[in-house]
Amino acid sequence: MVAVTPVPGTDALLRRAARMAARLKSGLDAVHVTASDATRPADRPAIEKLRELAADIGARWHEIEGDDPARAIARFAQEHQITQIVIGSSQRSRWQQLTGGGSNVTRVIKEAGPLGIDVHVIAPRETPKATASASPLPCAASAGRQRRRWTRAATGTLPRRSRSASRSG
Repeated sequence: MVAVTPVPGTDALLRRAARMAARLKSGLDAVHVTASDATRPADRPAIEKLRELAADIGARWHEIEGDDPARAIARFAQEHQITQIVIGSSQRSRWQQLTGGGSNVTRVIKEAGPLGIDVHVIAPRETPKATASASPLPCAASAGRQRRRWTRAATGTLPRRSRSASRSG
């Protein structure tokens, strides 16, 4: 099962869940939770595109109503004997999570865990933009030197500047 929202990038999450389901040779349910006060009209086009994509990849679409999305997702999974939930990682900042009662991702994990349902949290993937003005990537040797420099800085093992500079002083 994959939980979907109108957030940009959810189409990639849906495709990823379809590949995971195919590897497991199982069906896929795409679930969208709407609040009882209905979905915002601005979200409708994105939801319709996700519904079409779900149909294209062979997933069953479910639109369920619930004021608590995490609880609704876990309840749906339990009622349909689903053993794995795929969900996108939270886009909320840590501060928003602390002041707003946590992320839905954390809450889904807490709801699904006691039910014996595994939750796969998928990080968003930034697609590289191929443009003519893009700067070339640094060579591997340069990247390795930079990585070692950062590692030394983090561990406090930076080499001394020079022996003559350390003697004069």
